[in-house]
Amino acid sequence: MQLSAKIKGSILVCLGGASYGIMASLSKRAMGEGFAWNEVVAAQPIGACVLYLCALATAKALGHHFVSIELRSAVRLGAMGACSILTSVLYNASLARIPASMAVVVLFQYTWMGVLFQTIAERRPPSVTQIASAGLAVLGSILASGMLSQTNWTFDPIGIALCFAAALCMAAFMHVSGRVEPDANPLQRGIIACMGATIIGTFVCPSILTGEALQNGLWSYGLALGAAGLFMPILLFGFATPLIPAGTATVLASSELPVGIAAAAVLLGEPIDMPMAIGVIVVLASVFISAASANANADTVS
Repeated sequence: MQLSAKIKGSILVCLGGASYGIMASLSKRAMGEGFAWNEVVAAQPIGACVLYLCALATAKALGHHFVSIELRSAVRLGAMGACSILTSVLYNASLARIPASMAVVVLFQYTWMGVLFQTIAERRPPSVTQIASAGLAVLGSILASGMLSQTNWTFDPIGIALCFAAALCMAAFMHVSGRVEPDANPLQRGIIACMGATIIGTFVCPSILTGEALQNGLWSYGLALGAAGLFMPILLFGFATPLIPAGTATVLASSELPVGIAAAAVLLGEPIDMPMAIGVIVVLASVFISAASANANADTVS
């Protein structure tokens, strides 16, 4: 069976979004073991760098030859990686000020932000399908977050601003992931992006390399978070986003939410109520609509 390039891209973006979904549960488990949030964030790019180095060494041992990357290209890739880790930094900082359910809803504004970025970059209005699917993703996030069941809210403007900035970084990363040096070797591209992320992580937690957190068990969470938050998404989005519109990609990445809720139920034992289940269905509907739209007029490739 042959799949169109756009449907392949849609599947890869959904997988990348799903990879993001398990990060919150992994982070909560790490912090539950006594690690600080900035230590957990800083361990993520270090773990991703280790994974990319192993992949590069394996490829080299198998006879693959790599070409040098110009400094300008390396800087752009490093900035892309920094943008990715800034999402985690800002999101975790916001959680110290606002409820998690509110943070989820604010973060999911990246869906329409991605559509807006595409509109500005391409200088043409988004399609009705993109607008509708982005709206469904936001609606689904409101239901699935449990926000409607909350009675006492603390509206901290700084916390909301931090989370809104995290959403901007997420949308920006999705927008540029397939546009920054797309022809570079995927493994070289990934390791340089993760090095940029490591610089930001070290700035957020200077003791990550000199302290004892990694030796005390954080290294395992760093590898898991690095795989889920950087290694897989950078590879998958890098392959996929050149194949589909950037606005569509940000909506497809909302597959993160259903996976995140399932991961919280399995790893943390968190309950799933009816509004959350309905929210998941709504988000999945937005993903399906986006994928179907992306494939509607696609050319079939082998």
